[in-house]
Amino acid sequence: MSNVLEFDIMDCLPKTLQHHITDVIREALADEDIDPATIGFHLAAYYTLEGASNCPHCNEEDDDD
Repeated sequence: MSNVLEFDIMDCLPKTLQHHITDVIREALADEDIDPATIGFHLAAYYTLEGASNCPHCNEEDDDD
């Protein structure tokens, strides 16, 4: 993934939003019977240097066709 930049954006968010995101993730993990204390996570944004055509999410087939 040398043509993709990753930005950790969690530290740029207000503390209240950081706590809300953390709570949502912990609740989702608990719903899957995963102990949130056993894993770490961060919120990241990705930017492809060569355009959206290299983004796997942008190139997914539309299943509604």
